[in-house]
Amino acid sequence: PGGARVTGERRPRVRGGDVIVPRAGAASVVVDDETVIYDEASNSLHVLDRVGTVVWACLDGVGTLDEITGDLAEAYGAPLADVRHDVRALIRHLDRLGLVDGVGGQEPAPSGTPTPPPTRSRSRYLKEAPNL
Repeated sequence: PGGARVTGERRPRVRGGDVIVPRAGAASVVVDDETVIYDEASNSLHVLDRVGTVVWACLDGVGTLDEITGDLAEAYGAPLADVRHDVRALIRHLDRLGLVDGVGGQEPAPSGTPTPPPTRSRSRYLKEAPNL
C-alpha cells in the first residue's frame, strides 16, 4: 500500500526508461520557487529546492527519466551526465521517502490515483523555471 516503505527493503534500481509519478497521497504546492510536499501516509512535509521543483513538475507519468534528463540538460545547457546523475539521485531519495511510484518499472500503488504535478507542459515549465 501507499506510504513510506520498510527500511532495509531492497530498492529497485532507477532506470532511464522509468516513468515516475508522484505517489497517491503526496499532495504538493509550489511556494516561492520551492515545492512543499505533504505525505498523507506518514503525515510529514518535505521541501524541494528550485531544482527539485523543476524535476517534480516533470514527473507527469508520460515522460521517461531519459526524456526528462535530456530536456533538462538541453534547457539549461548542462552536461547530460551530470543532469542524469542528479535527477536519478533525487528520484532515489523520493522513492526512499515513499513519495513516487514507477522506479524500476513498478506500477503505482493501488491505494488511489497519483496526484498529478502542475498542469503545465514540461517544455513550458522549463522555459519559465528560474536559472539553475
